[in-house]
Amino acid sequence: TTLETSQILIEEKHADALQLLTESHTKERDDLQSELEKNVLERENLLKLLTIERKNKADQKQQATHIVAGSQESTFSPESEAKLKLLAEEYDSERRRWKWEKEKLHTTIAQLEDTRRDQEASEVRTRARLEKAWTEGRQRLNDAHAAEVQRLEQARLTLKAQYEKDAKKEAM
Repeated sequence: TTLETSQILIEEKHADALQLLTESHTKERDDLQSELEKNVLERENLLKLLTIERKNKADQKQQATHIVAGSQESTFSPESEAKLKLLAEEYDSERRRWKWEKEKLHTTIAQLEDTRRDQEASEVRTRARLEKAWTEGRQRLNDAHAAEVQRLEQARLTLKAQYEKDAKKEAM
């Protein structure tokens, strides 16, 4: 019947809409996951660079300490003192820069994770709304179908009563 056909069409449309929404959210989630993985790799690389840089700075500081220790035994020239001061300032500057980069990276990762959680929550809410709408639509369709069946049954009973009435008139 047309009612069953329309019910099937509505169910198919709801299923198609749910599938499209699911695919869209899956793609967005995959994109965010990919970006998060890329940022994690970038973070790991930065941490490796930071470790190398720290080791280099520690080596430079140790060399500077050696120079200072050696200089204390001998004469300490103003040029050496200036170079040591410059190295120390450069080391401190690099340390602060790497700390800032690390904090910035942590902030970015936290923002990406927040975005991913928001997307997942949005997906859950949207899916719930679609399922609710589908359930309500199906209920309305079932109610309409039941009303149509009841109307047809009433019409059948009315026609049957009319037929029996007409049969009695002819019999008389």
